Amino acid sequence: MRSMAYSYVYLESAQEERERIVDYLLSVADGPSAAGHFLDELDKRVALIRENPQMYPLSQMAELADRGYRTASFMSYIMLYTVSHDSILIEHIFSQRQDYAALV
Repeated sequence: MRSMAYSYVYLESAQEERERIVDYLLSVADGPSAAGHFLDELDKRVALIRENPQMYPLSQMAELADRGYRTASFMSYIMLYTVSHDSILIEHIFSQRQDYAALV
């Protein structure tokens, strides 16, 4: 018997970061294509996590792992999320070049 997928929520911080990334990607040479690819890849990660919330490890940064953050890497981005009961809380989306631990 297949279990039901977890529900998910983008917290306001993640929504703002996603919009900022899309705005940036739209401003570069192949903007609409890059932005669409980013959103597709993000959606794929969320779908995978909804089926298996533990598939990505706790952050390698102790201060984030202590707060329950899991890290899903895709393209050149990191998505930080936590699992709460039957929900996935998508908390942040950063470029891997950022010192994201300092921004959380």
